[in-house]
Amino acid sequence: MGNVNLVYIRASFIVVPSVANEHAQKKTQARQLFGKSSQVLALLTRTLSKERQQKLTIPEAIMSDLLQSVSPNVEPEYDTPAADRLIEGDPKFTTWNLEETDGLYAGIWQSTPGKWRVVYDEWEYFRILSGVSILTDADGNATTLNAGDAFILRPGFKGTWEVIETTRKDYVIRL
Repeated sequence: MGNVNLVYIRASFIVVPSVANEHAQKKTQARQLFGKSSQVLALLTRTLSKERQQKLTIPEAIMSDLLQSVSPNVEPEYDTPAADRLIEGDPKFTTWNLEETDGLYAGIWQSTPGKWRVVYDEWEYFRILSGVSILTDADGNATTLNAGDAFILRPGFKGTWEVIETTRKDYVIRL
């Protein structure tokens, strides 16, 4: 019985609402995974103390405090590249900022076709959700970005961003 499996079980019980039927299903899954080990069942029982179960009976409350959906269900912001950075086209940006806390930003960004210069002063992780873009560094090295691709851009990156097909990405930016 490894720590990873125990962490998974504890996490799944903390996130899943404490409905009796679901609790029984999780116990059955644990038994199938680990056998009828009394240590595992004791751990599960301690993890789901009565007080903790009562706190977990309203999953919406947990979700709103601890888990944020990554879908554009907030009011979008609209923008375009600065005029001095625009190279070609008329790209339009739509940004759904889902989190803005202590220099950390996370959300979804979308752009219509066009090309502009980029200069990154911040660290950014992003994953392309749809579309096709080409990111080219200052030395001319081009990388085609397709749905499913994930990258990190570090402070100091300079180059161009060209949207070939309307591109949507999710992102996490750290200032």
